[in-house]
Amino acid sequence: MLDPSALNAAAPAADPPGTFFGIDGYVLLAGLIFSAIGMGAWGYGKKLELWKPKAIGVAMMLYPYFIYNRIAVWAIGVGLCVLLWFHHDE
Repeated sequence: MLDPSALNAAAPAADPPGTFFGIDGYVLLAGLIFSAIGMGAWGYGKKLELWKPKAIGVAMMLYPYFIYNRIAVWAIGVGLCVLLWFHHDE
């Protein structure tokens, strides 16, 4: 005879509130915002043939795919924006 508590233990856990398929909504929003800024930086660097804005732009477009912590995604994005601000015309 099956134990009813064993059936509940085998059920998959529901996603926490505010998540979309296990990914936090704030992480998705940060990825969208910083990827758009990165695309603009990459286009700017390509147009003016500057390697620093292109590299920062690529980093901004790619890092949200690898980082899932809410605070880390926003901190890295803001840090890359500050870096872009100081190296956009060199």
